Amino acid sequence: MKFCLKRLHTVFFLVLFCFQFCAAQQEVDSLLHVIDTAKTEKVKAQAYFHLAAYFIYNNTPKSIEFAQKGLQHARSKDCHCPRTEYSLLDVLAWGAAEVSDWQEAESAALEILEKETYFGVEDARTEALRILGFVHTEQLNYEKALDYYEQALEEAKKLNSVADIGAAYCDIARIYHKQKDVENAKKFYELAMTEQRKEGGHRFFLANIISNYIKLLDDPTTKLSLMDTCLAIYQEGGNVEYYADGLRDKGLIYRDDLKNYTKALALFREALSSTEENRGKAYTEGEMASAFFEMNQLDSAGFYGESALKTLKAEAGDPHVINKLTRLLARVYLKKRDFDAALQYFEASIIQSDSLYSEENKAQIAEFNARFENEQKEQEIVRQQLEIARREQTQNRILLVGGFLILLLLSIFQWYFNRQKRLKRESELALKLQKKEAENLRHLDNMKTKFFANISHELRTPLTLIMSPLEEALTKTKDAALKEELQLAHSNSKKLLNLVNEILDLSKLEAGKLQLNRSPVHLQSLARRIFFSFQSLAQLRRVELIFKNNLPEDLTLKLDNEKFEKILTNLISNAIKFSKSGGKVQLTLADERSADGRKLIVQVCDSGNGIPESDLEKVFDRYYQGRTGKLVGGTGIGLALSKELAQLFGGDLTAENVVESGAVCGAAFTLHIPLEESRPSRPVMPEEADEALDGKAKTRVVYQPVLQGDKKPRLLIVEDNLEMLQFLQKLLSARYDCHTAGDGREALEKLDTESFDLIISDVMMPEMDGFEFREALNQKKSGANIPFVMLTARSLESDKLRGFTLGVDDYITKPFSSKELLARIENLLRNKARREEWLKDMQGENPENDPPESAERQLLKQAEQIVLDNLDTSEFKVTDLARKMGYSQRQLTRIIKKLTGLSPVGFILEIRLQKARQFIERKQFLTVSEVRYEVGIESAAYFTTKFKERFGKSPKDMLSG
Repeated sequence: MKFCLKRLHTVFFLVLFCFQFCAAQQEVDSLLHVIDTAKTEKVKAQAYFHLAAYFIYNNTPKSIEFAQKGLQHARSKDCHCPRTEYSLLDVLAWGAAEVSDWQEAESAALEILEKETYFGVEDARTEALRILGFVHTEQLNYEKALDYYEQALEEAKKLNSVADIGAAYCDIARIYHKQKDVENAKKFYELAMTEQRKEGGHRFFLANIISNYIKLLDDPTTKLSLMDTCLAIYQEGGNVEYYADGLRDKGLIYRDDLKNYTKALALFREALSSTEENRGKAYTEGEMASAFFEMNQLDSAGFYGESALKTLKAEAGDPHVINKLTRLLARVYLKKRDFDAALQYFEASIIQSDSLYSEENKAQIAEFNARFENEQKEQEIVRQQLEIARREQTQNRILLVGGFLILLLLSIFQWYFNRQKRLKRESELALKLQKKEAENLRHLDNMKTKFFANISHELRTPLTLIMSPLEEALTKTKDAALKEELQLAHSNSKKLLNLVNEILDLSKLEAGKLQLNRSPVHLQSLARRIFFSFQSLAQLRRVELIFKNNLPEDLTLKLDNEKFEKILTNLISNAIKFSKSGGKVQLTLADERSADGRKLIVQVCDSGNGIPESDLEKVFDRYYQGRTGKLVGGTGIGLALSKELAQLFGGDLTAENVVESGAVCGAAFTLHIPLEESRPSRPVMPEEADEALDGKAKTRVVYQPVLQGDKKPRLLIVEDNLEMLQFLQKLLSARYDCHTAGDGREALEKLDTESFDLIISDVMMPEMDGFEFREALNQKKSGANIPFVMLTARSLESDKLRGFTLGVDDYITKPFSSKELLARIENLLRNKARREEWLKDMQGENPENDPPESAERQLLKQAEQIVLDNLDTSEFKVTDLARKMGYSQRQLTRIIKKLTGLSPVGFILEIRLQKARQFIERKQFLTVSEVRYEVGIESAAYFTTKFKERFGKSPKDMLSG
């Protein structure tokens, strides 16, 4: 069987390339050396490909071996060479087909089809389909082979590849040729020749097509003429093997058609001398043996026949050719009367014929079975069509009978569908209305919350204008009766401030801005202080207070002191309010263990009429007023806030009625929050010690204005509320030269033409608010260092943080204490004066090793952090700070005084006092002693004096307030 690779352009060029560069054994050795020494998988794969292509003609098994090894390298994870992998698969497929390993050939071709996108080779699919067609052709499965070839033809047409279209036509022609369908075979050979003669065709493939086409012709002259064309093309292309095959085919025309044995033998000898390929020589020698037999030259016939047979058996040649030669040799030896040799060859021929017959029979039987199955399928299709026709007739009768029923069902369905559609539309409309109503309710609730939050902010300014004048009047009046009335007014203004703070807390909870600030708290001391702070109110209402503690007396917990106090204050004030005269209110502390861990239980019980069952579920709703039949007052905020604060703690607040002897005798509110024990950072001193120490340090602070020469310091007050502006002007004018502005923009205009020693600014103002004003001021070199106090109703921690981030020196919330404001202004002005005096003294000096101005702020932050890290160490001194900073004490003094106006001692004290004020405002400690120890000040008198000088209030007053 002649190897069909000669029809495939891709493998031809690969082989041609290898013959040009690797023909010699020296080149083969060079490639093997490359494989041994190559460091990359890609180079090894390419070398194996060149070897496989070189050996595909003269040693096909070796070519297959090299292709398989090359694929192992090409498929490794370190090698990404899709085109080399494709070429190796292509050579492997054709090589396997050459040695009749149909399974290997088909497997390689199918892998090419599967990976065609990965390979990125344009005609990979066409090539794989042609390989599959060839495999099935050689297995006599012509129907499947024809299907593959037709698919290859369609792919070639899509690519508009003339060469591939011609090759596909030739493949189809070969199928018809094998099936003895001469007309179709000629037709497709002619189409193939037409394509290959076009621009882009290949003359080499044209020659192959002509050589196959010749076998269908009868006229020897035409055949010889076409054969000469083929030989000219082969010779022109320099392809020796194909040229030798052409000479052999021409010799067959002279031998079989013209009976010119001499000319035929001359051509056969020329073919032998033109090729080095063993099988090609064997085929030619076999044809020479046949010519010599016809010429009755038996010795020559036997010599060439035996030589050809030996080579073909060794090279796994075409079994039909081997059988033909065996029979020829049997006839040769029979004529030579060598009966033993003749018998031997006849027996071998019979065995070979039986084998070939068996194989052919198997193929024919398989083909017959396939045709039989197709016929059976066609008959089944016809039977099914008849059955369908019969059923259609039956269905038509049923349709005629049931048409009315179907129309009736359709009508019923339409009515039902319309009804469901209407109901769905009504449901969707109702749902939309509900959603709209819910959205409106949420919107109203948000508006209500925002309204109360805004109102609470707006109330702080009037409260300032009430509380501050009251405090002034209380300090000035000598009339006892008037003082009592003023104290009553001041006390109620504080209650109003608490209500405002509760509304603010609710708005913070809704916005998710309220967070817990936990610190160690001695539970019994805290609870007793809060509970018995209502002693005077309880006595007034003739209610007995009972405190019951079921926990260890020294138990210290991690709690947010301020928020815990708000919950207890609301519960205790409600209990006293609703208790009957002569009744009692009991506070109980306990704990319980559950699967969720240990919990703190705080229960407040009163002796009132209880809560109506209809109100129990709503008692914690915002702004809800119970229907008790009595007007007891209240806003409906306290319990709602307490409930939400309890949930913020990770717990809950519940309400229930107390029942004795089947009758309601009061209400009980129970707080459940997670219990987290802690150890106090300092020993807790009794309150009396604080009071004694505080009393010793109670000295009157006299505010002396910091005069610049004979002038008062110039203050710029920025406030949009006229009454507040007038109040501040009146309060400060006795000590300072006050100037005013209605908003930040107007203040900036004044700063362009005038200079000021201190600025007091509100936050919420038209045109430009306080934050924007400070940002603009930071851009001015002369304005950035002016002491800046924010005086505002905005009390959120985020607002304070924003203010301090922008560089404000102090942040005071309304309502404020006049003494506190005066003390803070006085300290800021005194620090400014010290800083300016120091800078004046330093003019003309050029101290070495001072950091640049851009780094001084960073150094100041570093110094502040070091002081904070050693805050609770009373022995921490200036020398310690200088050592940790890496500066001399003199350099440190120069830097701190330049930036703050304070000496290093004053700088450390300022940080201690500011941290103490923060602890007190957040109520993180129960006593002044705890705060004092926490900030590293041992002397109670010294702490109280310095605190009051700095903030205008004693620490105890601020803690109790």
